[in-house]
Amino acid sequence: MVQNNVFYRKWRPQSLHDLVGQDHVVSTLKASLEQGRVAHAYLFVGPRGTGKTSTARILAKAINCENNDGKGEPCNQCSICTQIGDGAFIDLHEIDAASHRGVDDMRDLISKLPTMPNVARKKVYVIDEVHGLTNYAEEALLKTLEEPPEHVIFILATTEEGSVRSTIASRCQKLHFRKIGQTDAVSRLSFIASQENLTVSNDTLAVLVRAAEGSLRDASNFLENLMLNAGNKPSLEEAENLFGTYWSARAYSLLNLSSDENSLQEVLLKVGELYAQGVDMRQLQRELIVESRSLLLIKAGVGSTLGLTSDDLELRQRLSLEFNLQYLSEFLRKLVAIDVKSGESPLKLELIFVDMNIGRERAKTPNHPLEHNKTNSQDPPSVDQNLDMTTDLEHNPTLDDRIPKEKKFIEPKKEDLVDNLVNVTTNDDQVDVVPETKAEPIFQMESSSISIDDIKSRWKVIVDQFKGVGTNGNIDAFLRSVSVPIDIDDEKIVIGFYHDFHKQKIEDPKYKPLVEKKLSEILGRHYALKCEKIDREKSVGHLVKAAIDMGAEIVDEQSMKTILEGEDDRSE
Repeated sequence: MVQNNVFYRKWRPQSLHDLVGQDHVVSTLKASLEQGRVAHAYLFVGPRGTGKTSTARILAKAINCENNDGKGEPCNQCSICTQIGDGAFIDLHEIDAASHRGVDDMRDLISKLPTMPNVARKKVYVIDEVHGLTNYAEEALLKTLEEPPEHVIFILATTEEGSVRSTIASRCQKLHFRKIGQTDAVSRLSFIASQENLTVSNDTLAVLVRAAEGSLRDASNFLENLMLNAGNKPSLEEAENLFGTYWSARAYSLLNLSSDENSLQEVLLKVGELYAQGVDMRQLQRELIVESRSLLLIKAGVGSTLGLTSDDLELRQRLSLEFNLQYLSEFLRKLVAIDVKSGESPLKLELIFVDMNIGRERAKTPNHPLEHNKTNSQDPPSVDQNLDMTTDLEHNPTLDDRIPKEKKFIEPKKEDLVDNLVNVTTNDDQVDVVPETKAEPIFQMESSSISIDDIKSRWKVIVDQFKGVGTNGNIDAFLRSVSVPIDIDDEKIVIGFYHDFHKQKIEDPKYKPLVEKKLSEILGRHYALKCEKIDREKSVGHLVKAAIDMGAEIVDEQSMKTILEGEDDRSE
């Protein structure tokens, strides 16, 4: 009876007993058959590859089996069972609603219903992907589905329950098919492998099951593919090369890169490379969701539910140590919230990585002196907070060290610092307190003597002044470590960018005026901003580039020349 077919057809279930991972469906159908209470219409709902069509055929066999009187399991020996198993039974009609979805197709089906079965007790109509029917086709099916002829049974199947009209679903007995668990799927694949004389470990089969994502049909196909590529004794490594890495390695690599807070450039470059290689960003989004969920569950202490091999679990446990639950939770929420369409640019994914990096930088410096003024205006600060704030603004040694001696802060006027005086009464004594400042100290250069060398040597301090500027207060992230001043004249200032992503962000009409305005405050007069793409390695040399990538900074032009001269000496 078993044909020489592809694995999933050759080893598809032939009786209710053979169904994998659907015990609740099996028990319901067995009880219905044994009690002779078979419904006139069923709706099988569930993911692809979980046995819906196979169950429909088994039910058709059981109802019409010559040896069981239509009650209980089919015998798989009589002519009716054999013909149904071979797909050649005249009273079993299988219709694909994805390709036969119109009202004319449905009217043709309905016109044949009154005809009595040729051989069987019941004529069985299986309508697969029933959610594909048009509105008119559904209307045509409705009345017949409610009261079909006594000799007709309908079995509808769908992967999209929400797309099936409620009036159709209400006329059927609904059975939900679940994704097949790893233990059940591995057990079934092990049985198939033994029947095909394959020697395959359970860890190797688990790789196939994970790649199939709960579809036993896909897992069976993967097993056959593995046999064709690796022979009768495939190894775990060969299975991972074929089916393990393609669905997780890209996402794992990106998450591994993003675990370093200083590697945003590398992450964005990696995403860009994948896009250039033709990787679908929608698929990459799904892979990131799967991999991030794995890290989240491992971090929460329930990694055992993932069904990973010991090596895979250990690998992800090590990576999970680089993140906290809050980061992973927020990252996952952002991933599932976006709608990435097939063929779309990587912008949405890139923005998520940028946002997460910005959030991590902010979380690191919650008490930065320049952040003190960002309190809620509805909650006036305490006496101690105001005293500490005043001290910070006037005497903070960190700020004194960062700002060059020849440059200066413009001290805010007292009337700008004081919003109003708050009277705090303690033991009948009143104390006047300055509640909060209106403006942060602004670093300003002398406009009469600004040169490009001055701007280069103070670029880090200038970039620091952009914290809080922009819709999300993150313009400084698009300038820091990825830009360098190139030229300045009476009318414009030219900034070079190492990556198109950051250049395009600053050129955005939404951000460019903000950057020009802030630069005007710092430089003492208005300059038009011009952005150019430059090559980092050509502009500073490869050793200096490597040092910058690891966090180094160029202090001034003379130091840069010294480094470059040393680099030239070593190359000779």
